[in-house]
Amino acid sequence: MGLLPGGLSRVGRWGSRTKSWGFQSPSREPTLRAHGPLEPATRFFPTFAVLVMMDEIAYERLETITEEDLLKIHRAAAKGQHRGGGVRNWPRFRTLIRNLRRAAVERRPLLDIIADVFDDIERDPQPFVECNHRTAMHLGLFLAKEFGQRLRYSDRAGEKLREEWETMTKAQLRKWISDHLVPLEGD
Repeated sequence: MGLLPGGLSRVGRWGSRTKSWGFQSPSREPTLRAHGPLEPATRFFPTFAVLVMMDEIAYERLETITEEDLLKIHRAAAKGQHRGGGVRNWPRFRTLIRNLRRAAVERRPLLDIIADVFDDIERDPQPFVECNHRTAMHLGLFLAKEFGQRLRYSDRAGEKLREEWETMTKAQLRKWISDHLVPLEGD
């Protein structure tokens, strides 16, 4: 079974009127094959074992996150927004990476990881010269996707969060994230 663009896989014959499409993330596809093929029913209705395996893959990925990976996310967040960029506070930046890796080793819940990322990036001293809020949101989106979730919010909700971010507690951040974290749907 091969993958088509966008991670779609086709099951069945090309001439058949009963075509079945399953979604499989291209980034996870080689790892899933390493653990063996999925049963046909799990392509559409993931079982608990499949979800645990996806979480393990995400934790393994997070354990190996590098400075370059985080800088790529920052550059994507800052693209077209500001002239300045890069890291302002290298010790704070490296602490963020250590915290991400430690959270993965400890197998902390996704909700707590994203809340800690939001808190680490947005609180003073901020690690980046510009776009700390945008970088935190992009990193939250990245983490959610790695765990098979989506952080879904409107522009207005993102702006409102930015206005209130500095005064919010971690519990309030967790509540906001919980309200906006939804399962990833196949594209």
